[in-house]
Amino acid sequence: MAAVSLLVGDEVGLMDIDGARRSSDTAESVTNIEEGNMRVRDLMATDVPIARLEDTVRDAARLMDEARVKVLPVCEGNRLVGVLSDSDVICAVADGCAPDHEFVRNYMTADVVTVTPDTQLSEAGQLMAHRRIHHLFVCDDDRFAGIVHVDVEWSQLGGFGAPHATFAAAV
Repeated sequence: MAAVSLLVGDEVGLMDIDGARRSSDTAESVTNIEEGNMRVRDLMATDVPIARLEDTVRDAARLMDEARVKVLPVCEGNRLVGVLSDSDVICAVADGCAPDHEFVRNYMTADVVTVTPDTQLSEAGQLMAHRRIHHLFVCDDDRFAGIVHVDVEWSQLGGFGAPHATFAAAV
Protein backbone atom coordinates (compact mmCIF):
# COMPACT_ATOMS: atom_id res chain seq x y z
CA MET A 1 0.00 0.00 0.00
CA ALA A 2 1.43 3.41 -0.96
CA ALA A 3 1.78 6.19 1.59
CA VAL A 4 0.10 9.54 1.33
CA SER A 5 1.12 12.58 3.33
CA LEU A 6 -2.06 14.39 4.19
CA LEU A 7 -1.77 18.11 4.80
CA VAL A 8 -4.45 19.41 7.13
CA GLY A 9 -3.77 23.05 7.94
CA ASP A 10 -0.12 23.18 8.93
CA GLU A 11 -0.06 19.58 10.15
CA VAL A 12 1.01 16.56 8.11
CA GLY A 13 -0.27 13.09 8.87
CA LEU A 14 0.67 9.89 7.08
CA MET A 15 -2.10 7.75 5.65
CA ASP A 16 -2.30 4.81 3.30
CA ILE A 17 -3.77 5.67 -0.09
CA ASP A 18 -7.07 4.08 1.03
CA GLY A 19 -7.32 6.58 3.89
CA ALA A 20 -6.42 4.22 6.76
CA ARG A 21 -4.24 5.87 9.38
CA ARG A 22 -0.74 4.48 9.79
CA SER A 23 0.61 3.67 13.23
CA SER A 24 2.99 6.66 13.16
CA ASP A 25 0.08 9.13 12.96
CA THR A 26 -1.00 11.26 15.85
CA ALA A 27 -4.70 11.82 16.38
CA GLU A 28 -4.15 15.59 16.28
CA SER A 29 -2.61 15.60 12.79
CA VAL A 30 -5.64 14.18 11.01
CA THR A 31 -8.93 15.52 12.30
CA ASN A 32 -12.60 14.86 11.56
CA ILE A 33 -11.80 12.14 9.02
CA GLU A 34 -13.27 8.68 9.42
CA GLU A 35 -10.74 5.92 8.86
CA GLY A 36 -10.81 4.72 5.26
CA ASN A 37 -13.81 6.91 4.44
CA MET A 38 -12.21 10.21 3.44
CA ARG A 39 -13.90 11.95 0.54
CA VAL A 40 -12.75 14.58 -1.93
CA ARG A 41 -15.03 17.15 -0.24
CA ASP A 42 -12.84 16.81 2.89
CA LEU A 43 -9.81 18.25 1.06
CA MET A 44 -11.00 20.23 -1.92
CA ALA A 45 -10.25 23.93 -2.17
CA THR A 46 -13.44 25.86 -2.86
CA ASP A 47 -12.21 29.45 -2.81
CA VAL A 48 -10.53 29.18 -6.19
CA PRO A 49 -9.95 31.94 -8.77
CA ILE A 50 -11.82 31.27 -12.01
CA ALA A 51 -11.01 32.27 -15.59
CA ARG A 52 -13.70 32.95 -18.16
CA LEU A 53 -13.64 32.08 -21.86
CA GLU A 54 -13.48 35.77 -22.82
CA ASP A 55 -10.53 36.56 -20.51
CA THR A 56 -7.28 37.35 -22.28
CA VAL A 57 -4.19 35.21 -21.72
CA ARG A 58 -2.65 38.19 -19.87
CA ASP A 59 -5.72 38.48 -17.61
CA ALA A 60 -5.40 34.79 -16.74
CA ALA A 61 -1.65 35.06 -16.15
CA ARG A 62 -2.22 38.00 -13.79
CA LEU A 63 -4.92 36.07 -11.94
CA MET A 64 -2.56 33.10 -11.54
CA ASP A 65 0.20 35.39 -10.30
CA GLU A 66 -2.01 37.26 -7.83
CA ALA A 67 -3.52 34.06 -6.43
CA ARG A 68 -0.18 32.19 -6.61
CA VAL A 69 -1.74 29.22 -8.41
CA LYS A 70 -0.56 27.10 -11.34
CA VAL A 71 -3.94 26.28 -12.81
CA LEU A 72 -7.28 28.00 -13.31
CA PRO A 73 -10.63 26.38 -13.92
CA VAL A 74 -12.32 27.98 -16.93
CA CYS A 75 -16.04 28.39 -16.38
CA GLU A 76 -19.01 29.54 -18.36
CA GLY A 77 -21.37 30.67 -15.63
CA ASN A 78 -20.90 27.96 -12.96
CA ARG A 79 -20.17 25.22 -15.52
CA LEU A 80 -16.59 23.98 -15.88
CA VAL A 81 -15.64 24.10 -19.58
CA GLY A 82 -11.86 23.84 -19.41
CA VAL A 83 -8.60 24.32 -17.56
CA LEU A 84 -5.78 26.76 -18.15
CA SER A 85 -2.40 25.85 -16.67
CA ASP A 86 0.78 27.86 -16.31
CA SER A 87 2.22 25.57 -19.00
CA ASP A 88 -0.61 26.55 -21.36
CA VAL A 89 0.24 30.22 -20.81
CA ILE A 90 3.95 29.58 -21.41
CA CYS A 91 3.20 27.66 -24.62
CA ALA A 92 0.88 30.43 -25.82
CA VAL A 93 3.57 33.07 -25.35
CA ALA A 94 6.26 30.83 -26.83
CA ASP A 95 4.04 30.29 -29.89
CA GLY A 96 3.95 34.06 -30.41
CA CYS A 97 0.53 34.82 -28.98
CA ALA A 98 -0.19 38.45 -28.14
CA PRO A 99 -1.33 37.98 -24.52
CA ASP A 100 -3.49 41.11 -24.57
CA HIS A 101 -5.35 40.01 -27.71
CA GLU A 102 -5.63 36.21 -27.41
CA PHE A 103 -8.30 34.57 -25.33
CA VAL A 104 -8.23 31.80 -22.72
CA ARG A 105 -10.66 29.73 -24.82
CA ASN A 106 -7.95 29.36 -27.50
CA TYR A 107 -5.34 27.89 -25.13
CA MET A 108 -7.28 26.03 -22.44
CA THR A 109 -7.60 22.27 -22.21
CA ALA A 110 -11.23 21.28 -22.73
CA ASP A 111 -10.88 17.59 -21.77
CA VAL A 112 -10.89 17.97 -17.98
CA VAL A 113 -10.62 15.07 -15.54
CA THR A 114 -13.32 15.53 -12.89
CA VAL A 115 -14.75 13.79 -9.85
CA THR A 116 -17.68 14.50 -7.56
CA PRO A 117 -17.36 15.80 -3.99
CA ASP A 118 -18.41 12.34 -2.73
CA THR A 119 -15.61 10.50 -4.55
CA GLN A 120 -13.46 8.48 -2.14
CA LEU A 121 -10.02 10.03 -1.70
CA SER A 122 -8.43 6.67 -2.50
CA GLU A 123 -10.22 6.62 -5.87
CA ALA A 124 -9.17 10.23 -6.57
CA GLY A 125 -5.55 9.40 -5.69
CA GLN A 126 -5.53 6.39 -7.99
CA LEU A 127 -7.08 8.44 -10.82
CA MET A 128 -4.49 11.18 -10.40
CA ALA A 129 -1.64 8.65 -10.31
CA HIS A 130 -2.97 6.83 -13.38
CA ARG A 131 -3.46 10.05 -15.37
CA ARG A 132 -0.30 11.64 -13.87
CA ILE A 133 -2.08 14.85 -13.03
CA HIS A 134 -1.60 17.22 -10.10
CA HIS A 135 -5.01 18.91 -10.10
CA LEU A 136 -8.33 17.14 -9.98
CA PHE A 137 -11.40 19.26 -10.63
CA VAL A 138 -14.49 18.67 -8.57
CA CYS A 139 -17.94 19.14 -10.11
CA ASP A 140 -21.34 18.73 -8.53
CA ASP A 141 -23.43 17.85 -11.58
CA ASP A 142 -22.12 20.37 -14.15
CA ARG A 143 -21.37 23.02 -11.52
CA PHE A 144 -17.71 23.64 -10.62
CA ALA A 145 -17.26 22.95 -6.90
CA GLY A 146 -13.50 22.98 -6.24
CA ILE A 147 -10.06 21.50 -6.81
CA VAL A 148 -7.97 18.83 -5.15
CA HIS A 149 -4.26 19.39 -5.60
CA VAL A 150 -1.61 16.76 -5.05
CA ASP A 151 2.15 17.18 -5.16
CA VAL A 152 3.50 13.95 -6.55
CA GLU A 153 7.10 12.87 -6.73
CA TRP A 154 6.78 11.01 -10.05
CA SER A 155 10.36 9.78 -9.82
CA GLN A 156 9.24 7.61 -6.89
CA LEU A 157 6.59 5.98 -9.05
CA GLY A 158 7.98 2.50 -9.51
CA GLY A 159 6.06 -0.29 -11.15
CA PHE A 160 2.28 -0.10 -10.99
CA GLY A 161 1.90 1.22 -7.45
CA ALA A 162 0.70 4.67 -6.50
CA PRO A 163 3.33 7.33 -5.85
CA HIS A 164 4.08 9.01 -2.57
CA ALA A 165 1.86 12.06 -2.63
CA THR A 166 1.00 15.09 -0.55
CA PHE A 167 -2.67 16.03 -0.72
CA ALA A 168 -3.32 19.65 0.06
CA ALA A 169 -6.37 21.84 -0.04
CA ALA A 170 -4.46 24.80 -1.46
CA VAL A 171 -4.25 24.99 -5.23
